[in-house]
Amino acid sequence: MTNALKRHLIGALMKARRAVLGAADSPRLVRATRRRVLRTFGEAAREPRRGPGYHLLITSTGVNNIGDQAMFETFVQNAPGRILAITGPRATYRIPDDAADRVRLVKLGRLIYGFGLSHRRDVARFARLATRARSVALVGADVMDGGYGVRKSVVEWALAQGAAEAGLPTRVLGFSWQQDVDQAVADAARSAVESGVVAYLRDPDSADRFEAATGAPARRAADIVFRLQGKDDSEPAVRLAQELASRGPLLLVNVSALIARSVDLSRDYQRVADAARALGFQVLFVPHVGDAAGGDASAIRTVVDRLAWEPGQVSALLTPQQIKALAERASLVLTGRMHLAILALSQGTPAIVLSTQGKVAGLLREVGTPDWCLEPKEGFADQVIPILEAYARQGSGPDVGPGVGRLSELAQSNFVGLAAPASPADERSRAER
Repeated sequence: MTNALKRHLIGALMKARRAVLGAADSPRLVRATRRRVLRTFGEAAREPRRGPGYHLLITSTGVNNIGDQAMFETFVQNAPGRILAITGPRATYRIPDDAADRVRLVKLGRLIYGFGLSHRRDVARFARLATRARSVALVGADVMDGGYGVRKSVVEWALAQGAAEAGLPTRVLGFSWQQDVDQAVADAARSAVESGVVAYLRDPDSADRFEAATGAPARRAADIVFRLQGKDDSEPAVRLAQELASRGPLLLVNVSALIARSVDLSRDYQRVADAARALGFQVLFVPHVGDAAGGDASAIRTVVDRLAWEPGQVSALLTPQQIKALAERASLVLTGRMHLAILALSQGTPAIVLSTQGKVAGLLREVGTPDWCLEPKEGFADQVIPILEAYARQGSGPDVGPGVGRLSELAQSNFVGLAAPASPADERSRAER
């Protein structure tokens, strides 16, 4: 099978999947799903509480995604004690070596996306796991506002509400909230917060939108990945970045396959790369997400094939700590992936970001570079090239350190209370099990 045919078949399958999910987002089915989740959760959670024993975490999709892995590892680092992490059927999460004795992954493949009996079974199993938990948390990120499916977001809010109504401390970790959110999602979020769920919004724009849409209070925070600790210099790609940076300022470039599926920006990326080279930059392309069609690596190849010269390339997906080490050696980053920008900013490296779903503007305003949030449309190179020219003239970029420091402090808000020790009665209960 040729690569072109493979991409065509994968595209057709994805289109069919979107059609199915679109039908599932009908208002009537969404309302019915929410009622069923709350009823099933309530019935399954009636057994006596036997915890608290662990933090129960609903992860994000986590399929070959450095950002998802970074959020998972950040939670692991900041939630002391045992953790039970609920994942989807195709998740590729890796448990850090130093946490292998206290973290367990449990696949509930139908909990978020499932239908019918299999969905109810997974909801009931999750509810029973919750009865033995000391807290419940959901990785919010960009999945709570319906941007990737109304039904999915409503299910997540209903699960959070069910946990809160069962008496569990429940939170949604740093998430975005776009404009014009579907009313069913806003209603589900409001009901969850009224039931005791704590909503941590990761940028001021999102916080304002959330409160306006739901009438419920938002807790101001920041993306949890600003609290990710550690770097890994051992990866050969990091040594390549070091070598390139020794020759001139290093521009780290990511091409998002998510954006590429909607608009072909390869010509603009070519213009940026050529201009950067002419200005004395070294250019290194790096993927951030993989998928069945090749992910970012495939989108990068489309750009590189247009160039008349050979840039640096990283072909494999790295770990979050390796990305931090890579970004530390870069002078500037250009990316369509928000978490690559956050990992770079955490190292003091300014990032130009192609925004999706309005989730980046507030972040970049916080670090003092609001004009570096760009719309992913043809011609964006006209905005990037002047930034490169200014860097070449001045020999440096903007100082993002103060803003990043504030965001790191705000990000810690997501974890307030998770370190609280268990009571003596809780410890006796755990010992009896």
